[in-house]
Amino acid sequence: MIKMQGKPNLWQVLLSVLGAFLGVQSSRVQERDFLHGQPWWIYALVAVMLVLILIAILISVAKWMIQSTVPT
Repeated sequence: MIKMQGKPNLWQVLLSVLGAFLGVQSSRVQERDFLHGQPWWIYALVAVMLVLILIAILISVAKWMIQSTVPT
């Protein structure tokens, strides 16, 4: 369950950022983040890391698709 006391831990920050990316963050979690959350740069750092991971996955899939369609 969601721990509501104190600052969120790294796992809760990650889930919060993922929820923000998908647009499904609950009002309870949003309130926790704004009232007791970590400094803004931690959320930004996690968000940048997730975007870089997404870009790396998309590039890998694109390269794989190109290699699998090009006759050798």
